[in-house]
Amino acid sequence: MNNEEKQKIIDMKVSGKSANVISKELNISLNTVKSFLRRNKESYDLVAKRERELLNNNYCINCGKEITQDKNTKKRKFCSIKCKNEWYKNHSEYINKKANYEIECECCHKTFISYGNKNRKYCSHNCYINGRFKNAS
Repeated sequence: MNNEEKQKIIDMKVSGKSANVISKELNISLNTVKSFLRRNKESYDLVAKRERELLNNNYCINCGKEITQDKNTKKRKFCSIKCKNEWYKNHSEYINKKANYEIECECCHKTFISYGNKNRKYCSHNCYINGRFKNAS
C-alpha cells in the first residue's frame, strides 16, 4: 500500500465511511484497511475531533444534519434512531464487548451469547414458550 492509498483511507474514514466501504472503493483487502486504521490512531483522532466539533455545534455526528436540542433534556448526538444505529454499526470499537455472556438455554441446552443480560434463561422466544408452558404440564 502506497502513501496515496494511506491518505485516501484516512480521508475516507474522517468523512465517516466504514472500513468495509473503504476497502471496496479502493480495492484493498478489508483486513488490510482495518489493520491500517488500528495501527494509525491519528485517523481515529481526526474522526473523534470531527465528531466533537459536530456535537458542539448541534449537528448529528453520523450524517451532519442540524439537531434542535430540547432545553431540559440530555444533549442529543444523533438526529434519528437510524443514524444512531448506523453510527454504532460503523464504529464497533465503542461498544462495550465485556457485556457478552455465554449461557446455556434451559430448554434446548444449546449455548448462546446474551448481550448485557447475564440472567437470561432461554435462547429464543420458542424455547421460552416450550420451557415455561409445554413442559410445565
